[in-house]
Amino acid sequence: MVGGSGGFWVRGKLHRYGISIFAEMTRLARSVGAVNLAQGFPDFGPPLLLIEEVKRAFRDPLMNQYAPMVGVPALQEAIARLIGETLGIQVDPLRRVTVTAGATQAIYTCLATWVEKGGEVVVFEPAYDSYVPGVEVQGGRVRCVPLVAPGWEPDWNRLEDVLSEKTVCIIVNTPHNPTTVVWRREWWDRLAELAQRRAPRAIVISDEVYAWLVFRPFRHVSALHHAYWGSRSLSCFSFGKLFHATGWKLGFVVSLSSGLMEEFRKVHQFVVFSANAPLQYALARYLDRGEGLAEVRGLSDAFRSRLDVFLKSVSSVPLVWRQPEGTYFILADYGGVLDGEDRLVAEELTRSAGVAAIPLSPFYVEAPSGLRYLRFCFAKRSETLEEAGRRLRAYFDGLGGRKS
Repeated sequence: MVGGSGGFWVRGKLHRYGISIFAEMTRLARSVGAVNLAQGFPDFGPPLLLIEEVKRAFRDPLMNQYAPMVGVPALQEAIARLIGETLGIQVDPLRRVTVTAGATQAIYTCLATWVEKGGEVVVFEPAYDSYVPGVEVQGGRVRCVPLVAPGWEPDWNRLEDVLSEKTVCIIVNTPHNPTTVVWRREWWDRLAELAQRRAPRAIVISDEVYAWLVFRPFRHVSALHHAYWGSRSLSCFSFGKLFHATGWKLGFVVSLSSGLMEEFRKVHQFVVFSANAPLQYALARYLDRGEGLAEVRGLSDAFRSRLDVFLKSVSSVPLVWRQPEGTYFILADYGGVLDGEDRLVAEELTRSAGVAAIPLSPFYVEAPSGLRYLRFCFAKRSETLEEAGRRLRAYFDGLGGRKS
């Protein structure tokens, strides 16, 4: 118990955490008028036909009441058709698909369902910042396994060391934020071989929110595609990423195991009960139209075009840009031109160059020394990306080849 001038409060489970790096860099960008390529959200909106379906749903009184706990049936069916036609995954929509209040809620509910005090969860680092707190708040223990640059393949020796009978969950993120790497089928195979020997009761929580944002020649390989993991996993997806509407906080979970989904739903009903009803009805109608499926199929090409605009605008910027395999992020190695810890460099670029990016160190429990990467988001309009490029060129031209 900690005292305060206004009385007292009880210290919470996550008392050691502060504001997230995403909120911090966005706040800094706003305060100095920087172009925000830090936080991962588009500066353009959802498709107009989808907006029209949303308006229609909001006008219907019955569509504004509680949705069924597992999701509006029409949307569950539309999701099953979507993943069947685009990912080749066939599921029973009513028993194997649950609509959630975003993918982060879905992942948290998975952890709340299976992680007990002392249970161990494998997290590959760098990792999205909600994973570790989600484990800790359940009383679980995080076992970190590094992804090794520059290819960002898991450290298999470290993974074999941390897997055990205590391992209850393994969190996999593909395409991966922040590295952009897409998991290979052989990585899934090796993970399965190790888990069968070392952690036979482990399940995979697969964060696949960028499943439809994979760039050729790479292909998305879901946990649901795998012979071993297909029946031992839950895959989490995001409508916000699909349709440029991150503020909607609507997602869905798919499992090939009715038993896993039944257990997930038992906790889901008490975490959020049901997700935004009018948006569910609107998405169901939009996905049933040909335009909805066409939008999803064209997603990677559309973002590839945005990436090309950005890369052209920064072609003379002396950072080493790593071509992304998926997501709408790109990593830049600044080691050859700038000095300093990545967080300080990100803040310097925001203040002095007028462009905000995200450092990689906050994606680690204990960041390794010598990290020299920044993550830039290219889910922006062409004019935004071109302005960011102009500012970066001016900043580095001003350095005159000197390390800063």
